[in-house]
Amino acid sequence: IYSTQHEDKIRNLATIAPVIDSNQDTTVLGNFSRHLEPDRMFNSIGNLPSEQLYALFSTLKPFKQGVNKYFNLVENIDNEEFVQNFLRVEKWLYDTPPIAGETFRQWITDIYQRNLLVANEMKIGNEIIDLSRIKIPLLNIVAEEDHLVSPQCSASLNDAVSSPDKRLMRFHTGHVGLIASSYSQNNVLPKVGQWIKARSQ
Repeated sequence: IYSTQHEDKIRNLATIAPVIDSNQDTTVLGNFSRHLEPDRMFNSIGNLPSEQLYALFSTLKPFKQGVNKYFNLVENIDNEEFVQNFLRVEKWLYDTPPIAGETFRQWITDIYQRNLLVANEMKIGNEIIDLSRIKIPLLNIVAEEDHLVSPQCSASLNDAVSSPDKRLMRFHTGHVGLIASSYSQNNVLPKVGQWIKARSQ
């Protein structure tokens, strides 16, 4: 969104599983967001506490995100690399500040419920967010097994921008696996680094 207004300040744009075309999002989270009543919710709680956000994400895969991950930890307690990676992911999951209620309300309403972003009709203040104004090099990173944002929802960005240099990278991992995992360290980050380096000379 920022790059549509300030392209002169950005050399390259790399996105990770962005929510672009919510009509293409078939996840439980996408369906939940389309049926949420944000006004009622945020008039009651104000900002969205990080604990509620984490609880919501955990309920999407209750066994895997609950009991199973601790069983795996016990089974691999002597594997230092496994334990360190487990702790990295846990820190990343819990290290979330509260989300401003008005920001979250607009995100739910404009992107998930009205699908304004991909239609180039979303506004920030008085400014229209037009994705076609993005002409800088784009790297869009998508997880094929993402349970939070459907790959096709994210991939829509490549069709929406005007960048002559744009690439879609698909990885066989989940949402968290794109960032905080040994898979990411071995497969995702090296390729992303190469892409950025080639365009940062």
